[in-house]
Amino acid sequence: MKHSENAPRFFSPRFKRTQGHKKKGVRSCFQTCIDLLAKRSPQMRFNSYSQVPSVVPSHRDRDIPSNLITFHHHLPKPADTQAEMVSQDILPKLCSLLASGSEAVRRASVALLWILSQHPHNQDALVCAELLQSLGTLLSAHTTDPVIAGHAACIIKNLSLSKNRERIIESPCVEGLLQALLSIDIREDSLHYVTSCLAELTKEEGATLRMVQRMDEPLTKCLVRLAGQVEHTEPSFQAASIIQHMIDHEKMMRLLKCHIREIQAYLENFLTHQEIRFQQLGISTFSRLQADPEFSLAFRKSQMAKLLQQVRQQTEETQELLREALCHTES
Repeated sequence: MKHSENAPRFFSPRFKRTQGHKKKGVRSCFQTCIDLLAKRSPQMRFNSYSQVPSVVPSHRDRDIPSNLITFHHHLPKPADTQAEMVSQDILPKLCSLLASGSEAVRRASVALLWILSQHPHNQDALVCAELLQSLGTLLSAHTTDPVIAGHAACIIKNLSLSKNRERIIESPCVEGLLQALLSIDIREDSLHYVTSCLAELTKEEGATLRMVQRMDEPLTKCLVRLAGQVEHTEPSFQAASIIQHMIDHEKMMRLLKCHIREIQAYLENFLTHQEIRFQQLGISTFSRLQADPEFSLAFRKSQMAKLLQQVRQQTEETQELLREALCHTES
């Protein structure tokens, strides 16, 4: 299953856009949805092949998911309308619904927050202490729920693109994502979104430091295991990327030394991988680990040098072919 760069498919299009839909109508639809969610617990089914809810109403609660889907497809694009909606009292209500005792209400509420988080002009307003606290608490309390984990990870990743990224790093969201990492089954597509979000956050040194502080043996073992499961392409790559960003920290290096054999195995798989990004990540990780005496000794006893020579030869052959092709093109 291929994943979008932005986020998963949260809803299937079932309602056509009506002509002349007004801003007031959209806000009314959204408010109705919020009110209904607060009062009832709709019955929703979840696709076995996806981590995101497919909203299917029960006989008595058909109006709730109808409003959910209608809001999703009628959500206006203009920045002023979106900003006006966010500036009202919508966020406090959604935050309170994230703590609902109803699984369906929690899942629907986090999905609506994801919708709002997609739009850049909303992101600064959404990066507030109350929302980040609610998301972190939600993740920590429901780490085994792949629907919540997938939605929350996409929200956090969207918000991490804002200028207030530091607030996310300082919030409970990072810890919540790490806890979800330990709980989600490798077969769940939502694991892709959790690892992708964490990998994006580790590009920021502040987030990397915060993650290293919370790293322990179970988390390290989990990341190494995920990196080694190359058949699950995205979680494998993202987990290896997280490890690579934390290697320079002494604590992380100590933890990784308990898994030298497993790390060596996935690096060998990366160097022979068909995708160039895997090869590049493998080479970069190898170079950083090579500075440690224990890893260096293990690498010398392995096939790593031979594999690196093969990659070098392939690269040189590719460069030669490119020179010939460019020469013919220019002539």
